[in-house]
Amino acid sequence: MVKRKNGSYVYKEYVLTPCKNIENNKISWWISKKRYVIAIYAFSTNGWCNDALKEAFEREIKNYITVYENYLKRLTNAK
Repeated sequence: MVKRKNGSYVYKEYVLTPCKNIENNKISWWISKKRYVIAIYAFSTNGWCNDALKEAFEREIKNYITVYENYLKRLTNAK
């Protein structure tokens, strides 16, 4: 997993992007995919990324990807 200058993390063609919530000062993390305009909420943290959070990303990224891909499938199958 590679960290970008803007604080997001890239894993293959997926990106985890942080967004500060001004209401509660938590950081919401959103997952998206290259060449897609859809991002979905993944989780929130109490602060910006540190080594422990990066390790959690690496452990859980496949679960976030599965949720994201299932969401895309539901969108394409919706009538």
